[in-house]
Amino acid sequence: MSRLKLATVWLGGCSGCHMSFLDLDEWLIDLAAQADVVFSPFADIKKYPEYVDVVLVEGAIANEEHLETIQIVRERSQILISFGDCAVTGNVTALRNPLGSAEPVLQRSYIQAVDLKPQIPHEPGIVPHY
Repeated sequence: MSRLKLATVWLGGCSGCHMSFLDLDEWLIDLAAQADVVFSPFADIKKYPEYVDVVLVEGAIANEEHLETIQIVRERSQILISFGDCAVTGNVTALRNPLGSAEPVLQRSYIQAVDLKPQIPHEPGIVPHY
């Protein structure tokens, strides 16, 4: 029987779920006996593999890079599991959703609450338009 190919992905969130995953302590040894971690923020792997059996996805889609990442992850993964509160509900990253757009949050965060050089970031893709 071939070993399970396991991946973990971290999108917009605090990485608390990955830290909790590491808190499995000695159970990680049992997991390592049954699965190969083929992609994770714990490992220095730059490209998501072509085939993954199970992926745990932590965090919400908060920018265009996250959207591109999750599309690749979904395409190349047999089973995708939402991992934690941010992945399931959006949590803190979704607090702006009732406001209708990112604009009110950007104005408050980068203009109104700033003492020096208030400006909204304009790097393409860093802040989603929706």
